[in-house]
Amino acid sequence: MAVYVDGAQHYHESIQYFTCAGAPIHNPTTGRVEGLIDITGLTHTSNPLMRQLALGAARDIESALRATGSIKQQLVLGEFLVACRRRQTAVYSLSCGVFMSNEIGSRLLDPIDEAFLREEAQSMLDPSRVAQFDLRLPSGGSITVKRTLVEHGGDIAGIVFEVEATSCPTKIMQPRRTVPVFPGVAGSSLQWNRCRGELTSLAATDANVILKGEPGSGKLTLVRGMHLYKNPQAPIVVVDCSAEKSAHEELRTALDSAATTIVLRRIDRLDASTDELFADLISADQHRYPARWIVATTSTDGEALQDSALAEHFIATVEVLALRHHPDDIPDIIRMHLTAKPLSATTRCEP
Repeated sequence: MAVYVDGAQHYHESIQYFTCAGAPIHNPTTGRVEGLIDITGLTHTSNPLMRQLALGAARDIESALRATGSIKQQLVLGEFLVACRRRQTAVYSLSCGVFMSNEIGSRLLDPIDEAFLREEAQSMLDPSRVAQFDLRLPSGGSITVKRTLVEHGGDIAGIVFEVEATSCPTKIMQPRRTVPVFPGVAGSSLQWNRCRGELTSLAATDANVILKGEPGSGKLTLVRGMHLYKNPQAPIVVVDCSAEKSAHEELRTALDSAATTIVLRRIDRLDASTDELFADLISADQHRYPARWIVATTSTDGEALQDSALAEHFIATVEVLALRHHPDDIPDIIRMHLTAKPLSATTRCEP
């Protein structure tokens, strides 16, 4: 459907000297609106045929998208069918926004895990990603993913990936341990308990750890809660690594303070030179007794950190999943904020 807005039909007087015609451009595969085309001119030179011109241009663009998309999808579909015939395993594909799975794949994952895999598939389109890797699911399970990129004319047409559940060796049954409750941290889902359990084990030995997750996933909340649970009378200092001019001095000040926990927030924002300086400062601090607990947070795309000098000072990485992957915790979070009380006054969080 195209629209035609002539002069005085505009709501605002300042643009009543113009006439506009526009039409949406739909993705012929998904039906999603990908954009729109607009033709605007002075009112005294306008013509109602502008509407038909905009509509025709939009249809031409959709036809071009259909031609390109159909070729790419056919290539991906062919590779998908080959993978399905090769062996009995779960097979998924992503092309032009369409996500498919075979019958085995539709039974392998629950809806939340499948939604998580669909999101991860977008990052798998990056040619630099390894061809085979293990992936931790929101449910707590793990899968092995083998990906195959499908190309067309030098472009990525889509991706086909074969998935198998990661087999774990049989373990001796041990008494179930209750995951501690952190002050200021709500939620009891399997995914959230896994994060808290891993963080508790690492904090018990003062093992430096990197928390990796999307912005807003609760990384800093977890660290603060763990610190209050572990040593509520001691201060905690947060150093914002994205503040390029002051981060280095903030870290020096933090290391000279009485803080038992130091959080290096947004550590993936550090440049190479600052990374080296941070590594030297932390290395010197870790030789003191008692060594303080250093925790870093990074976004999900902070892969470069793994090769940095600073990364050598961290024992483990804990992945913190976004709230959409553990929505069962939403009621607990709402209740906590409705009844929230100020945290202990002895706990300092400094930028």
